[in-house]
Amino acid sequence: MIRKIGNGRGVLLSKSLCNIMGMDIEDCFRVDLENGKLVLVPIRGGI
Repeated sequence: MIRKIGNGRGVLLSKSLCNIMGMDIEDCFRVDLENGKLVLVPIRGGI
């Protein structure tokens, strides 16, 4: 579900999914669009 976050929109990720990916609060993702699918790619080591 897309939610309103401030002036933008966002998708919430569950804590268990973040744990599986090894991601935490304030970690960054690259956003790609592949064949009509939104793909979030974790950025390791900051931006």
